[in-house]
Amino acid sequence: MKFNNNHVFKKIFILSGFIISCILIIVILSFVDWQLFFITIQHLQPLWLLLFAILLVFGVFIRSLRWNLIAGYDIKKLKQFWNAVNLGYLGNLIYPARAGEILRIVALKKFIPISEGCALSSAIIDRLFDGIMIPIFLFILIEYFGKTVEIPNLVRIFALFFVGISIFVIFFIVWGKGIEKSVIRCFSWLPSKGSEKISLWYNEAHEGASTLKNPRRLFNAFSLSFLSFFSDSLAYYALFLAFGWSLSFSAALLFCVFIFAGSTLPSTPGYFGIYQVACILAFRPFGIPDTASVAYSLVLQCIAYTIFLTIGGLIIYTTRLSIRSMKVN
Repeated sequence: MKFNNNHVFKKIFILSGFIISCILIIVILSFVDWQLFFITIQHLQPLWLLLFAILLVFGVFIRSLRWNLIAGYDIKKLKQFWNAVNLGYLGNLIYPARAGEILRIVALKKFIPISEGCALSSAIIDRLFDGIMIPIFLFILIEYFGKTVEIPNLVRIFALFFVGISIFVIFFIVWGKGIEKSVIRCFSWLPSKGSEKISLWYNEAHEGASTLKNPRRLFNAFSLSFLSFFSDSLAYYALFLAFGWSLSFSAALLFCVFIFAGSTLPSTPGYFGIYQVACILAFRPFGIPDTASVAYSLVLQCIAYTIFLTIGGLIIYTTRLSIRSMKVN
């Protein structure tokens, strides 16, 4: 019987996500004051909820534009990148372990003629631009709001992780071509077809990443990342107002950092458990009860589900795609 290590690892990763999320959900629900929970929900203000939803969609649009830019395609292809990004978000809602990240790459390949290596490298770099916002905004929070916010050490570790990955990607973009033979030699033990495939992927990935050697393109990608993070923070702040909370904007920035860091962990579809913990940790220093934080997280997720199920469903209907045809193996 053939033993597939890849398949086993994938199952372990998915299972670990479910276990982590289930433990978090059980612990959180054990101390929720349900009377306060429903009172909090009943006083929501619809207009601020609508603004939250609009800002959330705007953030997705900015990320679609950024991926289009990083991949080096004409702006006329923005619709295809928008469709792929939204299907990726939809995938994260219905599949565990952030499988939507793979789904969006598969979807993009169905929408435009893009090589596997370029699609993969541009998608990774696109997500990395989100990740590098963690240390940047963490620095802003510490520098300007250090006395009023608490930054857990785990979040600082995540920030350092993304700094390290960013340095690696810069090295790959600048010197990747020069070390290609050395990298390929590491896989010489594979059958010839396997090593040839890796060589092809490596070249395609480097070609795709090399678009960022252009200083203007790099600056634009960075600016769009900053704008998307800021837009998300504004969305979370609008949701504060929907709950009638008079929190400072620093709380929205801190929550955004927590969400970005927490979403890198394996979890159930929709990040249930992860979002609840992020809310509790981010809002405790500002005096928000844990029950109200859980209510905030669930409202956020319900609106996100509604948005991405609607947009994703429309994309699937209009493009005649099938989620099964894009199944992540």
